Amino acid sequence: MTNVCLDSTFDRERQSMYEFQVVATDGGRYDARSQKVPVQIIIGDVNDNKPVFTRYPFTAEVAAYTQPGHDLLRVTAVDDDEGTNADIVFSLINEPPNNKFRIDPNSGVVTAAASLAMESGKMFHLEVLATDKGNPPQSATGLVEIRVGEWPEGSPTLRFQNASYTVLIPENSPTGKEVLQIFLLFCFICLLFNIDD
Repeated sequence: MTNVCLDSTFDRERQSMYEFQVVATDGGRYDARSQKVPVQIIIGDVNDNKPVFTRYPFTAEVAAYTQPGHDLLRVTAVDDDEGTNADIVFSLINEPPNNKFRIDPNSGVVTAAASLAMESGKMFHLEVLATDKGNPPQSATGLVEIRVGEWPEGSPTLRFQNASYTVLIPENSPTGKEVLQIFLLFCFICLLFNIDD
């Protein structure tokens, strides 16, 4: 009897199958005989990956006259596991009792749960939880930004201080080391008037 033992840990997401041959050779001095048998080892999935949102944040601009039940946007996420470990359900975090929005747990479609007629000029931020069906489950948090109706003149908007950021760090950098500071600025849209005497 021959035992095949593990020599290292596996990562199914990197390689899910191994195939090789085991060769048995007898002890014949002048006429040794051998036999080969193919071996296939399939690596089973464990729920070791969290869902990953395909965007951050998801954004939408909707008219103030949008009626309840109207689809606004779709939240999507992916999971590198397989089977039920990769099946994702969505929910809203810290959802207020009078929330204007709802999310379909299976499709990730965000819809209006109430009339938005009185919400013109408002920006809503919704925290979304993506949870897989693994045991135990893994989850991740995403963000939805919904802008309703016309944005009033002079309203503050957010923008980053730089258009892009590039950082070079050594590969042996310790965990938790601060590598970058990103600044957000509030910008006001200003109208300039020429006044003639």
